[in-house]
Amino acid sequence: MKKIHFTYVQFFLLSFVLIGLMQANGLLAQSSTILGTVQDETDAVLPGVSVTATNLGTNQSRTVISDDEGRYRVSQLSSGTYEVQAELSGFSTGVRRPIVLVLDSQAVVNFSLSIGQITERVVVTGEAPLVETTSAVTANLVDDRQIRDLPLNGRDLVQLALLQEGVVQNTKNLKTQGGNDGIFVSMAGARIHQNAFLLDGTDIRGARGNMPAGAAGSVAGIETIKEFKVITGAFSAEYGQFTGGVITAITKSGTNDLHGSVYEYHRNAALDARNFFDVDPQDPLTRSKVPNFIRNQFGFSLGGPVVKDKTFIFTSLEV
Repeated sequence: MKKIHFTYVQFFLLSFVLIGLMQANGLLAQSSTILGTVQDETDAVLPGVSVTATNLGTNQSRTVISDDEGRYRVSQLSSGTYEVQAELSGFSTGVRRPIVLVLDSQAVVNFSLSIGQITERVVVTGEAPLVETTSAVTANLVDDRQIRDLPLNGRDLVQLALLQEGVVQNTKNLKTQGGNDGIFVSMAGARIHQNAFLLDGTDIRGARGNMPAGAAGSVAGIETIKEFKVITGAFSAEYGQFTGGVITAITKSGTNDLHGSVYEYHRNAALDARNFFDVDPQDPLTRSKVPNFIRNQFGFSLGGPVVKDKTFIFTSLEV
């Protein structure tokens, strides 16, 4: 029998591939889908139509062919703004834009093609319907604008989950413990350790099953997270092992446009008001002064193309 010898490099490469395969199912939950039906002007279905979805930020595209019933499905798309184009010989080309995809969503985009030259383009400007008709999941999206604009104590984005119905903060832990665990939350009436927190498809809860947090008490820098979804009921089997709720987040990515930010957030005792109920422990009838406090949070983010239309990079740091 011939012996098989592995070098250290081969061993680590094989381990990397196996780890990637283990995370494949979780990553599918982070992607979105565009689906619909292609018909002609008489409402007859059109098979064999070439449907292309193009990300307007990266110019990357994916093409599928409609089936015998005129249906098509473009899956595993990252969140962003898309243009969808339907082409068939003997018919004018149909174009729909902008189609905005958010985390783990399905956009229904139907086409009605008219007879004409394929070089003729019929452009329909308008977003896909916002009403979810393809899933019974009880969920709410927290988009990048809410993450960026709403005030957060310590810039911990998990606090935004408390704005969703069915999510409450547990009084057992009102602050970060040990720089490892974030706030305890109860979702859909379940225990605090029965929730999932996924970042780009990977479970990143603490060792004790708590909400994750770094030394600053937050899971990641605000500039790093693009959006996240809070799922509190009727979630599918891809979110197994949890009886409470799911918080699934995705990080930002680079585009063809170079973009970034530099920031610093400052807070100290001079800018804080004294708590009305604070009193001097030595003299309960005397109100105490504002406790000494100072906090500086600063960082940067930068994203852009490495190779235009092909490879992109995004990096951020917050301390």
